[in-house]
Amino acid sequence: MTHAGIDGNGLTLGRFLDAAGARFAARPAIVCSDHSYTPPQVIRRSYAELAADVRALQAGLTDAGVRPGEHVAVLLSSFYEWILYLFAVTRLGAVFVPLNPRFGTHELAHVLRHSGKPDSGRDGGVTWSATTPRWSGR
Repeated sequence: MTHAGIDGNGLTLGRFLDAAGARFAARPAIVCSDHSYTPPQVIRRSYAELAADVRALQAGLTDAGVRPGEHVAVLLSSFYEWILYLFAVTRLGAVFVPLNPRFGTHELAHVLRHSGKPDSGRDGGVTWSATTPRWSGR
């Protein structure tokens, strides 16, 4: 059986995920290994599960005060959590700023200084927060 794709013309990244979640709900969206666990775990999520996890993270980011237009720097080594943040941050209308976990302090400082975030006077223009999300129970 073949499925027609999704016409992404005019869709935001978030709406594309919503459309994929509705159309291909039970189909696999992500299969990846997560080496932040010992032993490493394989994460499998359907499109519906991925969309639900993104909406949950989006709600958490909103509750934490992230607003449209803000820059959110993300430093994660977990592939799945990185994908969640990409979708959740952009669904909020905020700017996703990916950071490489292998960067040293000089590289991190350079990326943060050049991420386009205006200087807010708080900690050199950067708002810092640390989270360790775990998508347990799945």
